[in-house]
Amino acid sequence: MATMATTQEHNDAVLSSLEPGDQVEFGRVLYSHWGVYIGDGYVIHLASLDGESFRKTEKAVVRRDKIQDVAKKCKMNKNNSKGRRYRLKTFSKSEIVERAKSQLGRRDITCLPATVNTSCRGAAMTLKISDQVNDGIELTTRAAEMFFDWLLEKTK
Repeated sequence: MATMATTQEHNDAVLSSLEPGDQVEFGRVLYSHWGVYIGDGYVIHLASLDGESFRKTEKAVVRRDKIQDVAKKCKMNKNNSKGRRYRLKTFSKSEIVERAKSQLGRRDITCLPATVNTSCRGAAMTLKISDQVNDGIELTTRAAEMFFDWLLEKTK
């Protein structure tokens, strides 16, 4: 009988298959977090300033962190298919790494799952987001904040 791999074993297998420029999807409870693998066990991703919380629309920073620290207890997967799926122009893996590195330290970004995904995928492909989409993201963010505030009150 085959045994199921633990999350750590799964992540170790994924890490061994990664090449610099691969997009990494980290499965969270309510969303997917994204990063760009840059080699030597590191990923560039968008995170809150404290590296932990995504519940508020606080400013965030593009960071370089150990991939296992970003994965935490969640499964990660290589996912380079978004560009093909949406017929977007994708960049070479070396260009993806350079584009991601050029954003390191950037702090003028709102820390939202939708923004996180867009920021990391933007390093890998050409993205054009309309004002209507941005308005939708802002409205969704406000609704999510209200939900999380309500949920925190209910659990007190």
